[in-house]
Amino acid sequence: MLVRPFLLKVKVMTQPIVGIVADERIIGLYTTYLVRAKYAESLIKFSKVTPVIIPPISEYNLINEYLEMIDGLLLTGSPSDIHPSRYGHEIKNFDSFFDKNRDETSLSMIQGAVERGMPVLGICRGFQEINVALGGTLHQSVHCIPNFLDHRDVESDDLEVLFGKRHSVKANPDGRLINMANQETWEVNSLHHQGIDLLAPVLQAEAIADDGLIEAISLKNDSKFVFGAQWHFEWQTALDQVSLAIFKAFSDACIVYKKSK
Repeated sequence: MLVRPFLLKVKVMTQPIVGIVADERIIGLYTTYLVRAKYAESLIKFSKVTPVIIPPISEYNLINEYLEMIDGLLLTGSPSDIHPSRYGHEIKNFDSFFDKNRDETSLSMIQGAVERGMPVLGICRGFQEINVALGGTLHQSVHCIPNFLDHRDVESDDLEVLFGKRHSVKANPDGRLINMANQETWEVNSLHHQGIDLLAPVLQAEAIADDGLIEAISLKNDSKFVFGAQWHFEWQTALDQVSLAIFKAFSDACIVYKKSK
């Protein structure tokens, strides 16, 4: 009797897969990996991609495995700061909270993604990670520097207040964002105490705050999609045309990358 082998049907993913690097936290007795829901939900709703969570465990040498699997990379905001040693500085803000495993994973993932031409999108800490991964540095306490605004979040239990618009930004007239956004200036939220000091040589400023702080970046003179913004454009995306445009551009780039693999 002919015995037919069992064939496992594997569903082929039609949507691009986007990796989100998780934070590491100790909750009770346990090490836990966390991603706030709003980031994954925004990707699903507005970029039409399939998000997967990437744990910050670079010591297992899985960076290349994840990069082979995904079609785009999202770096989220976080309460933690990038450790200053990552950009050659000493700790100046002793109130900072650090996440060394996310540092190692995110910075390695960014470098690998850029080498592959993979789309990269950074929000808040993720925006800062792009700059550090590619050779830039950070201000550790923007509010302590003369002539800069206080960009820190307001104390409130009301998310509408916490993520309310705080200041305007102006797009680089020669950049990509002005074409994505189809406008020159707009209002943004502000929930950060760190910011870009020296911009990585391969990056260009895409938007500037009223006080001159860089608020958005992209790869300089390059067709690849590598973009980051300091503000939280994942918050109430449906109500903001600039946020929608950013997620749409990221989606388009991920689709092109997936097809090219």
